[in-house]
Amino acid sequence: MIMNVEKIGQWYGDNRVLDGLSFKVESGEVVALLGPNGSGKSTLIKTMCHIFPPKAGRVTVDGQDVSEMDPAERARLIGYVPQTVQYAPFTTVLDTVLVGRRPYVQWSYSENDLKVAAEALETMNILDLRDRYVNELSGGQRQRVFIARALAQRPHFFLFDEPTSSLDLRYQLKTMRIMREIVRRDGCAMIVAMHDLNLALRYSDKVLMLKSRDSHDYGGPDDVINPGSILEVYEVHSNVISNEQGAYILPYE
Repeated sequence: MIMNVEKIGQWYGDNRVLDGLSFKVESGEVVALLGPNGSGKSTLIKTMCHIFPPKAGRVTVDGQDVSEMDPAERARLIGYVPQTVQYAPFTTVLDTVLVGRRPYVQWSYSENDLKVAAEALETMNILDLRDRYVNELSGGQRQRVFIARALAQRPHFFLFDEPTSSLDLRYQLKTMRIMREIVRRDGCAMIVAMHDLNLALRYSDKVLMLKSRDSHDYGGPDDVINPGSILEVYEVHSNVISNEQGAYILPYE
């Protein structure tokens, strides 16, 4: 499958956030969205999953306009995890993850739905928390619950808005590795907005770097994440350091 973002425009009042942005995401790819605060990453993610219908342009999957899909069909195709997730207190972790199965449910949750939810909990290493209330968890644990809910949804396109922001260093690396493995194994795709250039460099197949309403560059991480683009987009000097573990970005003033 191919998701095409075609000349997307998005604005709030007189504030034009996205202006004629185009790129595509193919099955089997992890695409990182990079850019400073206010560059439009979250707005782009919400537009791609139709939370914000585009003011101009369109988003298509294999030629079909996402805005014309039935909501249940769209939910089976696109899974979204925002920066901040609203949740009902005193709802268990298992019940929260089971919400991801709603696009498939006719009357009530089946044994297969319970199995899929349990697999998602195990993947995110939170199966032992299944009976805990979500409001009793730490911020990082809750974030893993919401990622598990998206996994239980089993969409073809995962759209994540800073999914590792609440996670400690270990789970930042582990979550990105898990998601990349799922993308490779299942032939799905992930579009993830993030601030960590080194995570993008390590785990993405493509990088879209945003600057002031439009893309600065789109391509392989080694091509896009470089001292020149970092200086132009973030106004920060940097070096690319390489060792036996790979390349990483060292910013400096």
